[in-house]
Amino acid sequence: MSQDAFDEQISSKEAAQEKIRAKVFKEEGKNQKELAHWQKEKAKAKHPGYLWYLMLVLALVYIVDEVATNLNSTMQPYMIEEFFEQGLSLNSNDAQARWDSYAAIGLLMQVITIFYRPLADRFGRKIFLVFNTLILALGMILCYASPYFPIYLVGYLMLVFMTGPDMQVVYVTECAPKEHRAAFVSVIKGIAQLGIALIAIGMQSFMKGNDSAWRQVFLIPAIMGFVVAFLALLFARETDQFLDQRIAYLSLSSEEKFKLLSDKVSRNAQAQGGAIATAKFGFRHRQLRNLFIASMLYTTAFYATGYYGQTINNAGYNVTQLSQVALVWPFVCSFITIIYGLLSDRLGRKVVSTALGGLAVTGLALLCTGLYLGWNEYVNGVFLGFFLAGYWNWGDTIILMVSESCPTNFRSSASGDQGLFAAVGYLVGYLATILYSKYAGAALRYLDFVYLALAIPGVLGAILVILFKVQETKGIDLDQVKGDEWDEKPMRSAK
Repeated sequence: MSQDAFDEQISSKEAAQEKIRAKVFKEEGKNQKELAHWQKEKAKAKHPGYLWYLMLVLALVYIVDEVATNLNSTMQPYMIEEFFEQGLSLNSNDAQARWDSYAAIGLLMQVITIFYRPLADRFGRKIFLVFNTLILALGMILCYASPYFPIYLVGYLMLVFMTGPDMQVVYVTECAPKEHRAAFVSVIKGIAQLGIALIAIGMQSFMKGNDSAWRQVFLIPAIMGFVVAFLALLFARETDQFLDQRIAYLSLSSEEKFKLLSDKVSRNAQAQGGAIATAKFGFRHRQLRNLFIASMLYTTAFYATGYYGQTINNAGYNVTQLSQVALVWPFVCSFITIIYGLLSDRLGRKVVSTALGGLAVTGLALLCTGLYLGWNEYVNGVFLGFFLAGYWNWGDTIILMVSESCPTNFRSSASGDQGLFAAVGYLVGYLATILYSKYAGAALRYLDFVYLALAIPGVLGAILVILFKVQETKGIDLDQVKGDEWDEKPMRSAK
């Protein structure tokens, strides 16, 4: 390197440090006000039964999230029929392909969430728990009151965006006792999955064989969403992990903050969240890097979870039969979800995640077979429950392992970055869906077999990565984890 280049590099580094120093000192007054706010929040006494009524509120939030996630999947065939087949006079293949082209915007929304989730590492968990639930309710109201497709599309995109962050999972993870963390997560989610039966009840109450009444099914869950958001605002408090981490940072002197932020390694290890800083942190540490890779592989089967209503409709089942499928699978899913959490705390995350991955593929294979052979809708509901329970709980296990493998200041951000890797799998599923829908002709009814063909290699690859490249995280102390515990340490030379 020439002397001029070296001097320029030094000058650039000094300018960057001065910029950091100016920013730190400029924000000091605001930091002190924020510190006082969080210290006051931390000092508030907790009611002896706080953990339990918090879990009740989180279960209700989870129900709203689960129902919102599955409403569009279940109502999709009737929405496509009204807006595209009847409204635009398209045949079933072209109508499906037209909807798939709009659904690509949803894929983009999944990517955008990686820049949204880190905000919870900076501003706290509670505000986003309430806000996310409120937007879910608003999205469902828009779908309910959608005389035209653009209004429905806005509501749909709001639901797609807000079902990604899963702030209730972060809450449960950080507030549950560490020795029972997976059990708490699974029981809360299992209760929430029972709530998905509201969709079937809505279909049987409002549709009654009338496909055009599909919007009515959104109404009750939307009202519930507004009520639950208000309950979360009243009864949920900020998590202790966030308060301790944020107070510790804000309590540093201006010089200490400057020293922390000006050091390149510390900037990545101690920064207050952020998608880019978290991505750098994750790539530098083997455990998170391999979990991100597993996330990318397992999401190749994701579109099967969003198109099950359409595939069941394509197989010739009517709205009454689909409502019966929608009534059975939440109970199957809930039972498996609760059992898996209890076993996860006893057997470990790796063993359980392997079993769940196998269950997901087996359930999808049985569902494809059952739809192809025209089996009873209740039987197919059980198979769908196997698939969704295996797939979703496996995904939650990976999310839990990510949360248990990174420090508090990166926990929400890491889940967002995980979504970026998962978007690669989403893209594979999306391309397969839109191409097959466009050119399959009468073979569109076999779309579920396309998802099975994508699921087998993706799920198998993710299982192998977790088995051989990821270390167990059961029982880890979230207050102490640094993220580098699983990195290879250089061998000491013999004396």
